[in-house]
Formats: sequence, structure tokens, C-alpha cells
Amino acid sequence: MYSPIKSFLQTALFVSVFIAAQAEAVEKAFRVGDTTVISLDQLVSELKGVDAILVGEFHDNAKHHEAQLAIIKALNKAGIKFAIGIEMLPASAQPQIDAFLSGKTKPEAFQKVFEDYWKHKWSLYKDIFFFAKNEKLPVVGLNIPKAVSRKVGYQGLEALSQEETASLPPDIFCEVDGSGYMDFLRSSLMSHGQEERSFVYFCEAMALWDKAMAWRAMDTLKQGADRRIVILSGVGHAWKRGIPLHLRKNSDFVYRIILPELGDRKNITPEIADYLIFE
Repeated sequence: MYSPIKSFLQTALFVSVFIAAQAEAVEKAFRVGDTTVISLDQLVSELKGVDAILVGEFHDNAKHHEAQLAIIKALNKAGIKFAIGIEMLPASAQPQIDAFLSGKTKPEAFQKVFEDYWKHKWSLYKDIFFFAKNEKLPVVGLNIPKAVSRKVGYQGLEALSQEETASLPPDIFCEVDGSGYMDFLRSSLMSHGQEERSFVYFCEAMALWDKAMAWRAMDTLKQGADRRIVILSGVGHAWKRGIPLHLRKNSDFVYRIILPELGDRKNITPEIADYLIFE
């Protein structure tokens, strides 16, 4: 699936997380609201009452995935019940995900399912999947079929058939405002060599990904009052103008955003993220 994350770095709209190169991948976090450094234990304590925890990544950065796993382990150790929502597989792959988690499917077979949809290395993600399997944590595919996202990216939402739109959330459109989000999208598109005329389609595709993943996450949260969800996605979907925007507009669920840190921490505001993780 096409990802604008690398270009997003160049826009300097936000930075992301702390990741240590040790076994304990996360030791401290930076709380954006009051610019305070806190321990991992304190971070987990502050997340206990949160419905949706979004942990952003740059897909090809192994340390980001180590940090995600460290946060998942800490939440699990604290006795918090949660599912893991993933951008890396679509909702249609849920039967294959469940079969792997239950042991009905061999790891090699599930790896093929993963690699057929997601272009980034299985080795970056496998430890997260195996931890979920061993600890009996639900994993939920949040994304949409690859063919649908590709069609929207090249031809726009109007190109979708009734059958294709039937399973998608309603009222998807590209929001134009002064928040800087449009500058990010335009910069990402142009840096990938696309013509300006493709901008609206690209914007619609981003809106579709964000809203579809938010709706799938909300469906998961509605299944139980004691259930939380930890969402693993690219930084461009995890920041507050991505998936969280649609959580806020369509539900009362409480969410918090954790991003990886790259650059000057002072450039991050509470309108972008709640926490950063750093070395």
C-alpha cells in the first residue's frame, strides 16, 4: 500500500518516538502536554483509562516495532485487556488472523497472507504477532482491500462500484482546511513524482484509509466494556489528523497518541501527539 511517511518527515509537521537499542526498547517517554519526561510505568498508568492507544511507526524502522512491542508487553503485564489493531492487514483477512492466533494455521502460511498484502518485511512484525499468539491477545485487521485503496488513489472515490463501497464507512471526503494537513499531503504527493492533478485522489485515499481503520477500531471497542485497542499504524495515520480525527468525530472513545521522535521535540504540540518515545 502506498505510504507517504518518508515524505512526511521532510515537512517537519511532527516528529516521533524514543526507541532504545536494548532489550528494553522503551524506558522513558516525553509527555507533550507539559513537556515532562516520564517512565514507562508512568506511561502505562496514564493509559489505563484510555480506549484507543495509537502507536505510530515508520514501517521499515525495526526500532519502532521494538518500541511497539515493548508498550504492548507493558500494557499486558499491567493486566489491561486489549486487542491489537493493525494497519498491515485488511478486515477481510480476519479469518486468517484468527486461524494463526488459534494455532490452526502454520506460521509459514500466515506469513504468506501477510506478505501478499503488506510490502514491508514480515521479520519486522513477527515478534508482535507471536507475542499476541502466546498471550492470547486478539489481533484485528483494520485496513481495506488493496484493490480498493489503489483504485481510489488513481481514480478517486467516484470510481468505486456499489459493491466496493458497501463495506466502507459513509461520508468520506478530503477535508481542506488551514491545519497544515493539506500541505503535508501535497508535499507527499509531489515528492513521489505525482502530478498536481492527482492530489484530490491521493487526499481521498488517505481519508478512506483513516476513516475505515477508525470505524473498524470502533467496532472492536463496542464489543466489550472492558476492551481496549492498541492501534499500530504508520505515523501519517496515527497522528491526530489521521485515525484519531474520525474517532473524535464519530464516537466518545478516549484516545492517546504515541509517536516516534525524529528532530526537535519542541515542534510537537498536543494537536499532533500526546507522547513521544526517545533514547
